[in-house]
Parts: sequence; structure tokens; C-alpha cells
Amino acid sequence: MRMPRLTPQWERHRRWTLSIVALAAISTGCSTLDRIAAGTAAKLVCSGHFMAHRPVRDIIDDDLNSIPFPNALLVRGLDIEARHGGQIVATKGSAKRRAVFYPGYGCTLLSDADDAPAAVAWAPAVRSPLPDASRRWPDGAFVEPDLPLSRSLASTLNAEFAPSDAAPLSAVRAVVVVKGGRVIAERYADGFGPETPQLGWSMAKSVLGMLIGQRIADGALSLDRDHLFPEWANDSRAQITVRDLLFMRDGLDSREGYLPFVPGSVPHMLTLEDDVSAVARRAAADRPHGSHWAYRSATTNLLSRVLRNAFADDAAYWVYPRERLFGSIGAATAVFETDVVGNFVGSSYVYASARDWARLGLLLLRDGAWEGRQVLPRGWRDFVSTLPDEYRRSDPRAYGAHVWLRGDPRETQLGVRLCNLPDDGIYFSGHWGQIIAILPQDDLVIVRLGWTTRPSRWNQCKFLESIVDAVRAVDGPSPPSGA
Repeated sequence: MRMPRLTPQWERHRRWTLSIVALAAISTGCSTLDRIAAGTAAKLVCSGHFMAHRPVRDIIDDDLNSIPFPNALLVRGLDIEARHGGQIVATKGSAKRRAVFYPGYGCTLLSDADDAPAAVAWAPAVRSPLPDASRRWPDGAFVEPDLPLSRSLASTLNAEFAPSDAAPLSAVRAVVVVKGGRVIAERYADGFGPETPQLGWSMAKSVLGMLIGQRIADGALSLDRDHLFPEWANDSRAQITVRDLLFMRDGLDSREGYLPFVPGSVPHMLTLEDDVSAVARRAAADRPHGSHWAYRSATTNLLSRVLRNAFADDAAYWVYPRERLFGSIGAATAVFETDVVGNFVGSSYVYASARDWARLGLLLLRDGAWEGRQVLPRGWRDFVSTLPDEYRRSDPRAYGAHVWLRGDPRETQLGVRLCNLPDDGIYFSGHWGQIIAILPQDDLVIVRLGWTTRPSRWNQCKFLESIVDAVRAVDGPSPPSGA
């Protein structure tokens, strides 16, 4: 059927309508980006200022202003205000976002500046006693102030911290090397020290995996538990198990992207969702569970919700990381932050000092044993670093149970798999240059924290290989340390 020709009046009306719709879409998009920008700034400044005790100006200059293009466009034109009561308010355009500091639980980003407090505002108080300063690290806090370094190890640290146009001093912020259960080398950038909590980004995923292991040991969870959420009851998602989530093989149709203008990206999840687990809970099944590996921050936040559901009440969930994990190993600076509704943001938000990140690495190196107690289930190290046969047959990429592994470089082009490192290595890895290398063959833990926003500025393999070579030149490989 032939459509009637529009009159000039109707044609003008149509064009005006399309223009208004287009402008509305652009305005909505800009408003969303402004909310993401203000939310990101409020959250990072809040945690950096109230937990790490860094000046607000330093966080703006060294953290926000070093974010690379195109995300750098977001932080232009921000107004940031520190308010009483542990609050940071960030404004961009018409968007105003507020992050609030809750002692013992870090900072939570609220939906908007005038929102009610986050759920964790009513969480029980938690104590974080410092380790005994008279006892040697890791059981205590004492580390020799002037550690003797071999020439090759000193050279590696000097190169890592040397300021240059390609690798500015602010890119690396802390390095700690632990051999035989003792700190044998550490160095910090200006403004950071042994007790400065630093953001691990995706290293939080590995911490969440540890908490899942502990809850399984409690008998409150099992690896094969399925039917995890009521909204999945009548479709194939009901068959997804805790094991599938731990090994990132849930088969859900979610994406791992970091551009803020892409719907469903990680910045969207972290700044626009009150409940970070909702992203994966809403996702449809894309592949049969267990058949395909896909690295997803949304999967970890879903697993955090599974962990929460394994408690009779929220209070027990909120104190669990401190009472069962961090407190058990003397990691007094470690804090797991929550979203508005009270879920731990397992994808991204654990802060800890470099020494406390090293404690977490050492705990896994020791197969969960600490001072004669089993903090993680016995055998957990082998479990997280061994890909089950049914997964290996369908997709053999070398990712363990919320940890990275070293596998065949032909399988993927990601990270540590291309390094000349021991085959039994286990790695926590985070955005912008965070890494913990756990190397049982060498009884070695290497921690590197920084704000390396441009990957070309840092050669991860060269750094890790140089430290391993330097330590071996002095001591040689050794059997794993005991508890």
C-alpha cells in the first residue's frame, strides 16, 4: 500500500519531533554519564581520604586526573566537597552524588546526594586490633626497618620506582616481597607507607573466593548447590551451581566492559546499581552452564549475594570478613566495602595495606593455615588452582576458582600466562597494575600496588620475572613454608 505524501506542515512537525527525541536522548545520555562521573569521584575520594588518610587534593590530582581517555572526559568539570560526618559529595552538571564513610566498612556510594543511609549504617561495630608490634611479621607487625637487599633485587626495585616520562613515580605505590614467610623487601612511593590501605580492584574477587571457601567449610554452602535465586526457578539458570560461579562458567549473557557510555559496563554496575548483584541476576542464559569460561565482574557480585544468602541475618554476613578472614591473620587494615543495599562489592572494593595484601597471599601459599589454625579449608590452594576435568574438556583456559593461573600461552592472551614463571603460580590480579603472585615452588609472595592507568607504562612479566630471578640467585627454589 502506498503511503500518502506528508504535507509541508506535517513534515516540519515530524522533523521537530525527531529533533526533540534526539536531544532528549543526548540529554539523557549526558545525564547518565554525569551520574557515573560524579559517583566514581565521590566513591574514590571518600575511600582514599577517610580510609587511606590521603589529602583530597592528592586523590584528585594523582587518581582522578590520571584516568586515561576516553574515561578522562568524565572527570572534567567535577566539583568535589568534603562534608562533616565522613561524607564526600561530587557534582557534575545536574548530577550530585554522595559517598559516606562507615567505620569498619569503608565507603558506600549512595544513589543520589540526598539519599537515606546505606544498609551497612546499621551493621554491628567491628574491631580491627593492630598486630603486636613486638612480634615479627606476619604474626606481628615488626619488619626490620633497613632490609638488606641483594644487588639484583635492589636494582629491580630501583627500576620499578624510577620516575620517567614512560613510568611516572605515581604509577607504582607499593611493592612487598615475602620469602619463607618473612618480608625480605618492600618499598613505597611518597605519600604511601606500610599501613596505607590501597584499592585492590579485581583482587577483591580472590578475597570473595576465600570467603566462599570458608562458608563451605562452615557447612552453610556447597559447591554443587543450585537453584540459587527464586527468579531463576523456571528456566535453565536454576542449574547454575556455586562451583560454576567460582570458576566463572555460569553461561549468563553479561558483558565485561569498562567504557562508561556502554550500557551494562562495569562503571554502570558500580555507580548506577544500588544492588550490584542485580546485573547478573537479570541476565538471561546465553550458554549451557559450565561449558564456557567468561571473566565477569557481575559474576563475582552475584556470588557475593549467594554468600549473603548463606547467613541467617545480614549482621552475621557483614562481620564475616573481619571475624573469619582478616582478623584471623592480623590484616587490620583490610576492609570489604558494600553497595547501598549491603552486598559486598566482590568485583572491586577491598582496601588493604601492601603488607596485609601480602598476608592474604601468604595465607593461600600456606594452604589456609595460620599460627596452627586452619583459616581456609585444608586443600583450598589445590582446589582453586586446579581446573575440574569437565571444565577443561569444554574450555581449557587457565582461570581457577576466582584466581588466575599460568597456562598454555596459546589458550589466551591475558596477563600472567605469557610470563616465564613457575607453572604452579597463583595470582590475584586487579585493574591498573595490582598483582599478588603466589609461587609455591619458590615459597614466594610478590605484591605490587599502583595506579598504572596506561598498560604500556608497566611490564608485568618483566617485573615479576626479575624479582623471581633475583630471589633465586640468592636462595634458590625452596619447598613451601609451613604454618
